This record gives sequence, structure tokens and C-alpha cells, in this order.
Amino acid sequence: MAPTSLLTRALAVFGVAVLIGAAHSARTPVALRLQPTEAQTPATTPDAPETPPRGPGLMISVGEAFELFQQGTPFLDARPKADFDAGRVMGAFHNPPSTGLKPDVIQFLDPSRPIVIYCGGGDCKDSENLAILLQQMGFNRLHVMTDGFPAWQSAGHPVEGGGGP
Repeated sequence: MAPTSLLTRALAVFGVAVLIGAAHSARTPVALRLQPTEAQTPATTPDAPETPPRGPGLMISVGEAFELFQQGTPFLDARPKADFDAGRVMGAFHNPPSTGLKPDVIQFLDPSRPIVIYCGGGDCKDSENLAILLQQMGFNRLHVMTDGFPAWQSAGHPVEGGGGP
């Protein structure tokens, strides 16, 4: 058999495999979902009855976020840069999910400690998308402030940047 015919067959098989893989991926896309945080997972042992979840869960209110703020919990702002520059939770780090996880932000975070993530609230899913990225990196004490920065600011909690008092 000629070397070119062998190469042609190999390329044809490879091309068919790529097409089959692409068709499979199009029919069954990977769905990334937020996993329950450590605080939502009950602490149980085989002998003990199930206990209720500890601490705030994955989705938290502005009030719960403020309690964590007072304890020194770091905040991540998942909004676009212009929104972050216009005003943010005091001391928040900026990391929109579209940029991936920024090394200069990750170096300040401890996977074993709580982290609050927020965006614009409402239909904004950037905070949830950032939480998914962090979960993939081993962070399991994440809290998403569901009402976002507008509610934080309306509540009169500490802000900095252009949106401050």
C-alpha cells in the first residue's frame, strides 16, 4: 500500500471522528451548574441523624452578606469594569467571569474561607458563573448575594468608587 493512501485513510478516519465528536457535543452540551456550598451540605456521620445546614447557604440576602462583610469576608465583584469603577462594595476585588479567574485576585483568596460574590442582581448571572469557576478551582464556601450591588448600595452599606455617598 502506498504511503499517501495510508495517510489519506488516516486523515479520513480522523475527520470522521472529529465530525462524530462535534455532533455528540452539539446534542449533549456540558451544563455547568452551581453545587451546594459546604454550608448547605449537612454534616452527618453514619450513626448520627441528619443535621440542618450550617451558616448561610449559597444564595444569600444583602443582610447576610453584610454580616459576612463585618467579619472580614472578601467580596468579589463580577460586573463589567465600568460598573465596578462607578461604585462597588468597599474593598471588593474585581473579577468578571468573562476574564476567567484572575491570578492577582485568586492569590488573595483562601479556598477554606467564605467568599461573597455579587453582580448587578436581578437577571444578572455573572456572580453565579464566577462561582462555578471558583468551585472548579476547589473553593467550596461561596455565597452569591442575589440582589447584587444595587441592593447593597440602597441599604446604605459601605461602598467606594464613583457610586459612593
